[in-house]
Amino acid sequence: MKTLLIVLVTSLMSVLCLAQSPSLTDIGESEEVKFESISISVNAESLQDLEELNLDEILTIFKNSEPDRELSFEIVCYGEQMKNGKKSSLAMKADGNSNDLEAFYNQIKAIKKMALGYYN
Repeated sequence: MKTLLIVLVTSLMSVLCLAQSPSLTDIGESEEVKFESISISVNAESLQDLEELNLDEILTIFKNSEPDRELSFEIVCYGEQMKNGKKSSLAMKADGNSNDLEAFYNQIKAIKKMALGYYN
């Protein structure tokens, strides 16, 4: 009886462990991945971090997005340590759409210019 119980339990466990869910192709769904939005956030600890930031490379990332996608770009600048022990910070963010990349790129350039002013 004990042996029969062990055989049944191990059989049940092996069936449960080896059972596989159907793959996406079996279900008929597409394996294509689509992004609804693209968001980039840059944390800057110093003026040098911002000077090394290449906006053309970031624009290339946004250009590769599909039409009518939400875009977001943020720069967070960290400054001196305050009395409470935390670093001071300033965050600037631009939101746009992939259908109007030129206007969005102008916003990104303005944010970088303001962030450079934070450290000067």
